[in-house]
Amino acid sequence: MPDLIAKPRLHIDISLAPGVSPDALSGELSLLDYHNLGTRFREDEVQMTRPAGPRLHQAGSNHQEVIIAHRLCLCAFGCPSPELRRKFRDALRGNESLAMRYTALKQDLSRKAGRDADWELYTSGKTGFIEDVLSSSLDRALITR
Repeated sequence: MPDLIAKPRLHIDISLAPGVSPDALSGELSLLDYHNLGTRFREDEVQMTRPAGPRLHQAGSNHQEVIIAHRLCLCAFGCPSPELRRKFRDALRGNESLAMRYTALKQDLSRKAGRDADWELYTSGKTGFIEDVLSSSLDRALITR
């Protein structure tokens, strides 16, 4: 959304095949400079982050690409998080007033988090808003079926 403020970081959900463990995959990704943030919100999802920086060089390549900062969410098979995040995104895209309220909340939380960016304060401050939007969105989806 063009007017919605956001951190300069991509959020990438990876839904894993049955039997693939987020914990096992996170070990391999740590070899590529990913930092394991653990199961921060759900037991069936491991969050990892990679800071901005150069992509690993391929042999014989003179071209230097830059990887932007991003977060990977390794979601076990059946984990509802990716679908819930899409529902929240779609609710914001479909309702400009809702999106502007979310923007105002994020700006307020950013001010409260301060210069040193208290990300726990910032993230936890958004939780109630997101849960309300999702609960409202899910209720409407059930009614329209």
